[in-house]
Amino acid sequence: MLWWVLACFGVSTLLAFVAPIVLTKGHWHVRRPRLGLSLWFGAFFTGLGFTALGLILSASAAVSTPPEETGLESLALSLLAWIGLLALGAVTALIYTANEPLVEIQKSTVSHLESAGYSRTQHRDYELILFHADELLACAVPLKRATVFVSSGLREALTDAELDAVIAHEHAHLTQRHGLALRIAHVNSIALGAFRAGRELRRASLLLVELAADDAATKATSSAALAGALTTMGTELGDAGMLARAHRLQMQAAAAT
Repeated sequence: MLWWVLACFGVSTLLAFVAPIVLTKGHWHVRRPRLGLSLWFGAFFTGLGFTALGLILSASAAVSTPPEETGLESLALSLLAWIGLLALGAVTALIYTANEPLVEIQKSTVSHLESAGYSRTQHRDYELILFHADELLACAVPLKRATVFVSSGLREALTDAELDAVIAHEHAHLTQRHGLALRIAHVNSIALGAFRAGRELRRASLLLVELAADDAATKATSSAALAGALTTMGTELGDAGMLARAHRLQMQAAAAT
């Protein structure tokens, strides 16, 4: 039983440190962002599963030691169970402490945007709120009812087709649950502490969710419209990432013709 427990913890540790390195190597995930996110989610939850299995096996073996196991094995299993539970408790407390300020900031931001809202449009599975602000802003928030916020400044800066493409991009964040993906990436980076693997995976996730939403939006609208919106926003905001995403869409459109 001891070796099974060690194997479970070994696999979960290997996935935690090796998977982020493998999944952020090269540029393949830029071309296939949804595949990259799916593989990362698979590795993350598989690691959690092996960790839970290791804790269950070690705890159950420590409580009821089989006759064929020695006293040393029983002691080792008990120590592994207690160490695992203490580590789990410490990580849970750290995650809660780190996430609480983020939740409060999100609530405050949403409250501010709603108070500045001047137009509400109900769609089938989300609500579109236009709010007063000169900045070029758009964001999606999974509230009790999924909501997309768009600033008046962005509405004025874009054409109707470009605005539709931006709304489709934000809607994709909601339907593909990118907020959950980023929250888990944040949790992963906290759990791994100062290790490079956690930081790299969080950085890659921030990019992949945007690329995946871009791809979904181009299917719903057009590459040209979203590329035009990203170019306008990237130029106005001085955001090189948006300009790079616009170039990616233009290259994809050119390759498809």
